[in-house]
Amino acid sequence: MALRLIHTSTLRLESFLVGRILEYAILSHTWTDGHEISYEETDSINSSPSHPATNKIGYSKIMKSCAVSRALGLDYVWVDTCCIKKSSSAELSEAINSMFQWYQNAEVCIAYLADLPPTSNLDNRMSRCKWFTGGWCLQELIAPRNVRFYNCRWDCIGGKIDSDLLELISRISGIDERVLVDASILPSLSVAKKMSWAASRETRKPEDLAYCLMGIFDVNMPLLYGEGSKAFLRLQEEIIKRSNDLSIFAWGHPETTQSYLEEGTRPARDVEGEGHAGRLPATQSDCCGLLAESASNFANCGKLVLHTATVRRNIAFSMTNNGIFFSQMKLRVNFESGCYVLPLLCYEEESPLDGTYLALKKVGPELFARLENCYWEDLFRWNDKVSGYVVTKMTPETMVLTETCRVERVQLSSPLCSNVELHAAIVEVSPEETWDLSTLTFLEDDDEPFTGHVKFDGPMLCRAFNSSTAQRWDDIHLVWWGGDFHTRETVWVYICWARDWEEGSNSRALPSSEVCSIQEGPDFIEGRVISIGDPGNEHYRIDVSVR
Repeated sequence: MALRLIHTSTLRLESFLVGRILEYAILSHTWTDGHEISYEETDSINSSPSHPATNKIGYSKIMKSCAVSRALGLDYVWVDTCCIKKSSSAELSEAINSMFQWYQNAEVCIAYLADLPPTSNLDNRMSRCKWFTGGWCLQELIAPRNVRFYNCRWDCIGGKIDSDLLELISRISGIDERVLVDASILPSLSVAKKMSWAASRETRKPEDLAYCLMGIFDVNMPLLYGEGSKAFLRLQEEIIKRSNDLSIFAWGHPETTQSYLEEGTRPARDVEGEGHAGRLPATQSDCCGLLAESASNFANCGKLVLHTATVRRNIAFSMTNNGIFFSQMKLRVNFESGCYVLPLLCYEEESPLDGTYLALKKVGPELFARLENCYWEDLFRWNDKVSGYVVTKMTPETMVLTETCRVERVQLSSPLCSNVELHAAIVEVSPEETWDLSTLTFLEDDDEPFTGHVKFDGPMLCRAFNSSTAQRWDDIHLVWWGGDFHTRETVWVYICWARDWEEGSNSRALPSSEVCSIQEGPDFIEGRVISIGDPGNEHYRIDVSVR
């Protein structure tokens, strides 16, 4: 695409092939609706110097920017209002995708602060300038090597890296001083930090808040005005294609990574009438999409620093039509809240020992959803090499899917020991893709017959039970939650020894007399094993068959 520039002496537009070595200035300013000069009006003014458009404020800005450029020894200046033919959607799209590079290549960026009066108190007045809230002005501050600021009278007040302005501009914009000095370090910074710079900025069109960030993240995408907030989702998807930086999921930090809400502290259902109260696992109403809806969600991420590249090199995730697929996630499990915790491999720069985490809930076979609010304590256990999809956006269709997966489930529990101790005794489960370790639950999402297998380490389970006051082995529960019970004739429970399982011989089922009556409640069916014998040093398993 040709770069269209204004000759600072003739005020005529001239086109140059991109790549040609050319020195030019570039204007950065805030627009005044109805008062800017378009490409077509610039052509008309060149043909008719008395054209009414010369009375607009925008024309005065062009004249002044040309004068400033000439004073700096430059023959050309680029002004966004009139150097792009915006009536051509193709040219507009190409220009916006190239704009960051154009600002980088400029000899100087003239930042005109129309609402900054002549004053010696810059610390007080400069922070109020509208220029620091404009979305497009963000890349115009970062990309050029040399940015010179001018007040409402076009008096130069200094450059962005001048010693008396650098700290002030960094404080106002939230951008690190080292970035203002050298934009080449952008790729080494966390995605969340860069997003935070735009958290309080605004654009005239909602799509532009995504488009103005493309250069900062070195991505390109077509412009689709009219898509609204979808543009920001597309921006994140493009970033994910190029980067394995997990901090893109750190939005909301620190509030949404660990919230102490009433919903997270509701008492659980009593078991057999006994006061076995605890926190209920998070529900689908607590779930939200994995991706942020706008840059404002990253407002608290300005100090997030990435772990070393060595730590992050084996992280892999990608966009699919089923959500974002994570390969071999190294999740931590929290049994207290029934959630998984994904370390995002970034931390607050003042607290390098404290990590940032993302709370996930398993809502179906190989399917997870982000938890908007989740409570947890310091109790985590690693669950290595978990692959699965995470829902990117909670649409009505997604909500139906997640609710369906949770309505039909089989859960293992015992009042004699905690879920942590039960988990420690589990050697193997099948089918693994439907197993939710955080709640010791099999998730089922259809009406087909289902069989789940859980293999325990006998001695470890013995130790777990011996730590309680119970002396019997009749307190392992397999619970069928929710669903239409009339579609399931029976919950079958039986035990077999590990050697029978591994050799593929017929399993030795418990006599029916050793399984107590099936108890039905308003939202559960419970089958209890009355006697399991002495597991001794053997592994044993419980098979659940729901038909």
